[in-house]
Amino acid sequence: MKTIRRAVVAAGASAALLGIMPGIAQAAGGYSFNVPVTGGVAVLPTTIVAGDCRLMGRNQDAATRVTIQPSFPGRASVTWIADVYTVSTFRGDVWHQTFVFKTASGATLTTARFDAPIGLAHRIYNYRRSVSVPLSAGYWSSIAKVDWYGDC
Repeated sequence: MKTIRRAVVAAGASAALLGIMPGIAQAAGGYSFNVPVTGGVAVLPTTIVAGDCRLMGRNQDAATRVTIQPSFPGRASVTWIADVYTVSTFRGDVWHQTFVFKTASGATLTTARFDAPIGLAHRIYNYRRSVSVPLSAGYWSSIAKVDWYGDC
């Protein structure tokens, strides 16, 4: 009996890996590396594409940006202001955004993550999200650039 159960579990896992069984779809992610941070603000230069989803950049006349400001000792407030949309969806999508704030030499200082639901295709959703992240006061002036990673 245990052998039969194992075979059924193995067959199900193999089918899922081969795409035979439906599952949660997630597109390959997109990114924009080394976006300059000036005065605590970084504006996305070009749209990030992840599958059917889009995080709008300056090339689409959008002001999608991230800000980082000191909030209280040992912490910073990261605010993401975004315009997102999808060109196709069956049950809605969710844009997953990660920011990695770095020094000029590329050392990571802190990271922030956000999610933004996208319900209908061809509709632009505007979001403003904030989160508190760890950042020692001594590193505040070292923030020079940010990597943007997105997936949907």
